[in-house]
Amino acid sequence: MRFFQMAAAVLCAAAGLVSAKSATGDRLLAVLDAGTDHADYSQFFDGLTDRHFDITFSDLKDADLALFKLDERTYDHLILFPSRSKGLGPNLAPLKLLEFVNAGGNILIATNPSSVPEQLRDFARELGVEMAERDAALVDHWSYDSSSHESHALITANGFTGNEYILSEEVRNGPPVLYSGSAHALSNSPLVVPVLSAGRTAYVYDTKEEQAASEDPWVSGTQAHLVSVLQARNNARVAVVGSMSMFSNEFIDRKEYGNAKFVRDLSGWVFAERGVVKVVRVRHHLMNETAHATNPSNYRVKNDITYAIELSEWSVGHWQPYIAEDVQLEVIMLDPYIRTTLPLLLTTPTTSVYEKSFMLPDHYGTFHFKVNYKRPGVTYIEERESVTIRHFRHDEYPRFISAAWPYYGAAAAVSLGFLGVCILWMGMSEETLSEGKKRD
Repeated sequence: MRFFQMAAAVLCAAAGLVSAKSATGDRLLAVLDAGTDHADYSQFFDGLTDRHFDITFSDLKDADLALFKLDERTYDHLILFPSRSKGLGPNLAPLKLLEFVNAGGNILIATNPSSVPEQLRDFARELGVEMAERDAALVDHWSYDSSSHESHALITANGFTGNEYILSEEVRNGPPVLYSGSAHALSNSPLVVPVLSAGRTAYVYDTKEEQAASEDPWVSGTQAHLVSVLQARNNARVAVVGSMSMFSNEFIDRKEYGNAKFVRDLSGWVFAERGVVKVVRVRHHLMNETAHATNPSNYRVKNDITYAIELSEWSVGHWQPYIAEDVQLEVIMLDPYIRTTLPLLLTTPTTSVYEKSFMLPDHYGTFHFKVNYKRPGVTYIEERESVTIRHFRHDEYPRFISAAWPYYGAAAAVSLGFLGVCILWMGMSEETLSEGKKRD
């Protein structure tokens, strides 16, 4: 019985992978050189079709190629495979590509050592990626495939990222991938994440030279990155791959390597099939007063309130709870007055609820409840809501405060003394008063 349950679970998971769908749209434009037969990459493109992408093929010289129409994106995703061209043309100029990214479009770029258009290098620089020049290839004389020729340019790479949202555990712990291409270097931008890096013995050399050796290589070792991704601040995603061959049928058919699953996970992340997190609902209210108004626009200083946020993660075609231990809330007025971690309260079939109760600061003004959640591999969350925190009203202050006890005592003593004098004065007879006057 247990065997059948496990088999059913595996089949369901496999069906989910096949039926995965992007959270941002299914319109995909694949741009290749005119002489490139996309049938050489049919397994990769068929996999995208099976995942419900509507693929439109075009070539770089197509005059009707346009990423925008009436200031709206005509496609949700873009694949660039320039195998021979020295340029991309005016429709795919760096500014056009940046505009596409700024509008929320996702881009997957793959190049060959013999084809690195300068326009593409300019675009990559804007992302913090420095691509090697034309005719620069990556070699590794220690980790190479047995079918590689003397230059050892057909290498095996397993320097996978540890990010579980970009690559699945199956890929990260699986066999190496087969790679033939160039490499790139990365800037210090926190938005760029290396997905696949070369080994310590790899380096980039100029293929125009007679020998595959270099005393001063352009980039070498683990600083030579083969696949890198960027997630812009608007959550658009870009991947830069130094090898078109990774996506070819020839490499995918090599079952001893993990190219098929690697390109599946990479394209799935770039095209927003995984690692997409959204805010479903935000609520805050006075503690233990849920029956009253939720999300009021003002509170009083030192109020005890409850803040909750619901998060969902898009995975294999459906929304599920997003589980994390580092979701934080900040109460800000210029600077954070409160920064606290929101613990997981409960989960539903599609969401997870993070909630915490705390006391507002003893300071009045306009504050922001801000959840600024930015983690590599998942969409950035910046949820902000403004509230006014007022001071106490005149009838809300305590009747007595401990610091004023001396003044309270002095006032009481004066009052009692005056009352005692009045009682004595009123209680004396006229004879006593007359005797007192005679003595004077």
